[in-house]
Amino acid sequence: MDTVLRPLQEKKETLYALPGSDAQEHARRRFAHKPAKEVTGGRRPPVRRSASTDREPRTS
Repeated sequence: MDTVLRPLQEKKETLYALPGSDAQEHARRRFAHKPAKEVTGGRRPPVRRSASTDREPRTS
């Protein structure tokens, strides 16, 4: 265990977690020596489209 697990736990690497998640809290407590970054998990806010008057009105 000490030859495999400890070096991985002590390795300085960036941890990524969703803001406010259990994973983020766990990483801060258990791996305080590792830098942590917040990520969005691939979610993006919806694209805001401006109302354009150049378009033709839809007809069904």
